[in-house]
Amino acid sequence: MEGRFVVVGSSDFAANYALGFGGNRDLAMNMLNWLSVGLPFVGLMLPFTWFWLTQVQFRVRDLDFRALRQSLLRQLDSRNGWSLAERCVAGVFAYAVAGWLAREWLSRQFGVVISDAFVAMSAALTLFLLPACVKPYKPILDWRTAESIPWGVLILFGGGLALAGAFESTGLAKAIGASVKGLSGLPVWVIVLAVATLIIFLTELTSNTATTATFLPVVGAAAVGLEIDPRLLTIPVAVSASAAFMLPVATPPNAIVFASGEIRIAEMARAGLALNLFCIAAVTLIALTTARWGLGIP
Repeated sequence: MEGRFVVVGSSDFAANYALGFGGNRDLAMNMLNWLSVGLPFVGLMLPFTWFWLTQVQFRVRDLDFRALRQSLLRQLDSRNGWSLAERCVAGVFAYAVAGWLAREWLSRQFGVVISDAFVAMSAALTLFLLPACVKPYKPILDWRTAESIPWGVLILFGGGLALAGAFESTGLAKAIGASVKGLSGLPVWVIVLAVATLIIFLTELTSNTATTATFLPVVGAAAVGLEIDPRLLTIPVAVSASAAFMLPVATPPNAIVFASGEIRIAEMARAGLALNLFCIAAVTLIALTTARWGLGIP
């Protein structure tokens, strides 16, 4: 889900958008303080999802895990320890996690700017050098792998950030902010709730990345006009855009489940509606509590 930036693009997009919003680096979000958003969200959604799906919507009784246990034991017995490639990948993964968590401390210690992108790129490039096997030498990643990278998604990210910059430089952000001044009398929680509701049901029909790229500049500008911290609205957009549970077209995981033939669209919609509604409440609660504390939002 949303526990980390790298899980889904919408989280990373929100972080980079907040970093550059209005040139104010005080709005920056890093890997560590994003946990104040991601972990509570996972902690609320995971138990509720399990309970709703297994105890209410699709009641599961008398599960027998013996066959699963035997299958896992057979797979473990068939292994002869970690391969060279597996050890190398584990080491690079540990480096990336440590780099993301300690990035700001390392920047202060060495007097250089170390970004999340630098950590990610250095980890990826290292995988093109480390061997999957020594004789004959074969790197873990090769150029064929690089060619299969979904460059269109990266361009979409960049285009969304460029759009946000254009909102600022052309004055459109101020115009949008001025147009929503009439909503300034509403409580903040009502505005956050409305944003979360809009995005969650919209992303049932649209790409979560495209939804995030489109709406972040809009809600960011609206937040400025309403004189509230932009992160109070951009965080609900980023998290809600990844919470689509009702329709097969919403996300690839939904489509995979539907393709199994074990569930009908009506059943998926009924189960997903409750998850959507609970997610709206969870996103609103987190944005106004743990996100505020973790990110220092006044």
